[in-house]
Amino acid sequence: MKDDEVKAQLKAINERMIKLEEAFLDVARPYAEIAEQMQSFQEISKGYFKLMSLYQKHGQISPEMAVPGLKDPISIDLLQIVIEKGPVNISEATDLLREKRGHSSRRIVRERLQEMEKTGVVVAEARGKQNRYSASEEVTNKWLELLGLVKNREHA
Repeated sequence: MKDDEVKAQLKAINERMIKLEEAFLDVARPYAEIAEQMQSFQEISKGYFKLMSLYQKHGQISPEMAVPGLKDPISIDLLQIVIEKGPVNISEATDLLREKRGHSSRRIVRERLQEMEKTGVVVAEARGKQNRYSASEEVTNKWLELLGLVKNREHA
């Protein structure tokens, strides 16, 4: 009979241990959620301070920072246009540049976009008889990294 009593006691202890583990998990769950939220807050804070540092260092935060070799003011404005507006044709880019600068030339816009395409800053997609220009994936990713919206691929 003793063996049966010992088995019953072990079974009861085992059931209590299972209930205790479940209770512990229930108690710990909110703390795990808080830890996740704190980690998310830290990531957001890092991004904010990175942006503030860039603003303090450069006096602005603009897409040209993703392409430091881009020095021509018209090309810089065109890069900002294609990043902000998405794919644009030459006419749309000229109109948007005219709004920004007060004047623009279709010929110059076409030349700058073609130069930027050759250097990999923008990509052209043929749609009918026109090309639509957008920022290249590499430039877009650099810009998003700069803003802290995606993790740096080298450190991920």
